Amino acid sequence: MSIYTSFDMIMDCRAGKPEGWLHLITYFTPACRLLLRHYGGGEESFAAFLALLRGKVASLEPAPERQLVVWFRPLLLEAAGYPKKPGLGTLDLEILTTAFADLTLVERQVVWFQTMQYIDADTARMVRASEETVHKLRAKAAELLRANVDNWSLTLLSESGAELGEMARGEVREEPVAFNDYINILDGRLTWANRVPVERSLAASWHEVDHLCRIREADDVLRAGPPLTPEQAAPYFALAGVTPPKSSLWKRLLASR
Repeated sequence: MSIYTSFDMIMDCRAGKPEGWLHLITYFTPACRLLLRHYGGGEESFAAFLALLRGKVASLEPAPERQLVVWFRPLLLEAAGYPKKPGLGTLDLEILTTAFADLTLVERQVVWFQTMQYIDADTARMVRASEETVHKLRAKAAELLRANVDNWSLTLLSESGAELGEMARGEVREEPVAFNDYINILDGRLTWANRVPVERSLAASWHEVDHLCRIREADDVLRAGPPLTPEQAAPYFALAGVTPPKSSLWKRLLASR
């Protein structure tokens, strides 16, 4: 029996085949709901996300699961109505670069996850550090930032997060880090020969730090929960405009993992 992959899923969604949407609902709903909840969206936000995705699916290229969740993220944030209010507008990437010039790549990720609204425990899990380490590093970063701004508060990074994210993603990189290099970092497969130049590129750009953190976020939510059961998935099929599958298709879907 051939394995049905996320690449097949996107191709079938683009072709209007129900198999693609059935697979997306079954395997991606738990991750998408976690992101919607994190960024302030309720259960009703999932229907809005599906509507947005239907309008964009024709332009999506087949890709691995973690990359797809990264691509879904802007639609999820839009569906969740994030941010709920404008940021303070007092921070920019230049200030962060000056304040955090001596931080390592891992430390920059810890700081950046704060702009993404993640608490210490969640950040520790995603960067694979202890919660105590994350807490101490954020206290250190807060002092570094306070020395470089006129109006400081303990929540300045998180309150400025949406704007900082837009700035980072707007940076143009002549030689961006390849997606496979990000994945090799997460999976511990980056070779010694590639490690130094890749990590140097990552540490030199908030655009790359943001991208790495979004891939870590995608990896985290994809690991967080099992696929939906037929009973759990049924309400979402109507939202996606597809007919619930027969038992034989369910068996193929569940066997494809």
